[in-house]
Amino acid sequence: MSQDRHLAAIMFIDIVGYTAIMQENEQEALRLLNRFKELIEELTPDHQGKVVQYFGDGCVLAFNSSTECVRCALALQKECINTIRVPVRIGMHLGEVIFQSNNIFGDGVNIASRVESMGVPGSILMSKSIRDQIRNKSEFQLVSLGAFDFKNVEEPMKVFALANEGLSVPKRTDLSGKLKDPVDSEKSLHLAAIMFTDIVGYKVLLGKDKIKAKSLLSKNLNIQKPLVEKFGGTWLKEMGDDILASFKSASDAVLCAKEIILTANTETDLSLRIGIHIGDVVLRGGEVLGDGVEIASRIQELAPIDGILVSEGVNMNVVNQEGIKTRYLLEEALKNFGQPVKIYQVEVEGVWTPAMGSKRPSTDVVEKSQVRPTTRKALHQMKLGMIAIGVLVIFGLGYMLFDSFWSQNGITNTLPQVLDKSIAVIPFENLSADEENQYFADGQTEAILNHLAKIADLRVISRTTMMGYRGTTKSIPEIAKELGVRYVLEGSVQKFGQKVRINAQLIDSGSDKHLWSDNFDRNLTDIFSIQTEIAKSVAQELQATITSIEQAALESIPTTDLTAYDYYLKGQDYLFRSRQQEDYRYAIQMFERAVAIDENFTLAWVGLASASRWIYWFHQDRTKEHLEQTKHYLDKARTLDSELLEVQIETGSYYYHCELNYPKALQILNKLKSDYPKNDQLHLWTGAIYRRMGAFEQSLEHLNQAILLNPTSWNHWLDAGGTLTIMKRYTEARSHLENAINLNPSEGLCYVFLALLH
Repeated sequence: MSQDRHLAAIMFIDIVGYTAIMQENEQEALRLLNRFKELIEELTPDHQGKVVQYFGDGCVLAFNSSTECVRCALALQKECINTIRVPVRIGMHLGEVIFQSNNIFGDGVNIASRVESMGVPGSILMSKSIRDQIRNKSEFQLVSLGAFDFKNVEEPMKVFALANEGLSVPKRTDLSGKLKDPVDSEKSLHLAAIMFTDIVGYKVLLGKDKIKAKSLLSKNLNIQKPLVEKFGGTWLKEMGDDILASFKSASDAVLCAKEIILTANTETDLSLRIGIHIGDVVLRGGEVLGDGVEIASRIQELAPIDGILVSEGVNMNVVNQEGIKTRYLLEEALKNFGQPVKIYQVEVEGVWTPAMGSKRPSTDVVEKSQVRPTTRKALHQMKLGMIAIGVLVIFGLGYMLFDSFWSQNGITNTLPQVLDKSIAVIPFENLSADEENQYFADGQTEAILNHLAKIADLRVISRTTMMGYRGTTKSIPEIAKELGVRYVLEGSVQKFGQKVRINAQLIDSGSDKHLWSDNFDRNLTDIFSIQTEIAKSVAQELQATITSIEQAALESIPTTDLTAYDYYLKGQDYLFRSRQQEDYRYAIQMFERAVAIDENFTLAWVGLASASRWIYWFHQDRTKEHLEQTKHYLDKARTLDSELLEVQIETGSYYYHCELNYPKALQILNKLKSDYPKNDQLHLWTGAIYRRMGAFEQSLEHLNQAILLNPTSWNHWLDAGGTLTIMKRYTEARSHLENAINLNPSEGLCYVFLALLH
């Protein structure tokens, strides 16, 4: 008799109290059972599962995917609770099973049945093996019930309950008699300060140069081992480039981390992230376990380059210690942990990092007094900063000398023809209780704006221009007149837990009347469909034609993982903050976390390519290695979706900024301009490239077209002014540069261009 042995996600499901239902009303019990089986037969194939065996009022199901197994369980419980109203409990386990004819055997089946028996009506329970497969998926909310002894299973098994809305979760008090005593002869539990370290960029380096990566790993171990020993720590485990150590006191852990960072900073190619937390450590069979370890690793993931982050418990123990200074950074909901954790940054002399999650600064200029450069890296950054400041001061003085000359003159403003299908999207207001969710609100503004920009029949004002209108007190007619648009879209975003509320309203600037408005109260998982609905509704009101290709682009979902999406939004926030290398580096960190969760997240790869390209273009890192890394990011995005608009624009930008291959860049941009003739950014880039090629008339033609499409973009006036200066049309150039300054008085580059003109 043939046997089929393989790994599978096993689900046990049965009706709770079916015997009692049968005794009370046999006919009703049989009806419920038949409907229950019909439901199983209907939903299981939808999740790539198969029904293995029925036994009375229960059933065994097998799935090739743990995720689909859990999704099927959710669908079954939802229908059982809301539709057929039958009390059901579900248990799941991932393990090796044996299929023989129509029967199924193995420890995987035994454990799944034991897990299911602990459930209550409306519950979905699972073993740790299933939990580990779905823990990073934000659609599932999980709580730990503890470790339990199961019959015929040697080791205690951790059990988790799905806590999504509408589900029941067994109370731990009801299970207390089954909980395994946490202390036995094979494991040791103790409280410790846990330090988790990680090498920045190690995985990327490993893929490119294994010998160099191995050398870096060895260098890191040689630095850390003596220091952990020096501060009385215990070296627990190495996991690739991750190192786990524990200390008897929080201050020892922090002082050790500081010395590790300072020592690593003497090596130009070694940068680390460190996270520290006080919690339980469980040592069992050579493994290091415990929530304390997991929290330390989550905190480490949030740390900036060369940064040390600690939990509130650590901070409370070190706040008055000599040689240790911390500052509050943010409150973060860590994956798989219910309560948000307050996180603090340890200040290390000579290592400066901007505050992640802090309020957006009122200026993009970093206060140099905050930087205490004692390491080689910091000294190099300071020299670059001082040179830049010196240049701006000199040209700024030049601007002041000529100020009286032009201040009496009026500002030239070329108003575009107001098109019927022209629209501006004002930054949506952040109504969330947490002000730090501003990046999320900005992300929704940008997503909706980008959706509209993919409709060639519309003229949409760019993000760069519109972000200047955040918090504006100007009226809709005033804004529309400045931008040369007929319609304005405004709204608000409110995020609370796993819910989101978005309000959007479309206004006709001529009559100042609302043409359309809607409120979207949805689960966070519906965020992409909300963006699509808003864009389609606006297009319909403006009677814009949407092609089948555009329709597909609007309905595409960038990622199925909301945690990855959240990191992507944070990356976009840093990407557009300033031209500071620190912000670009932070953007790269956020995008890296996004693609680590979802490797197929095309827009996050585009973000990586963009941030890395700007670092190269602004001469912040012109090494061959950095250029190769930039190309790697772009190639990955192109492999995933070469037709995506954002990918094509980034490809053209790469050939322009990085390879100086102007014909290739123009080939890409000219095709895009024919597809999107009302996109001012495409004309801006085309004009800039023609100027680099010495084709000044063609450059000016495209830059003037960009101005006509978007007259409130200071960047358009600046580039056109630069081209006019080269063409020795000085009067026109001065007028254009004055416009750039009046539109953005804080942009130093405008003054540099004007000083060069004079």
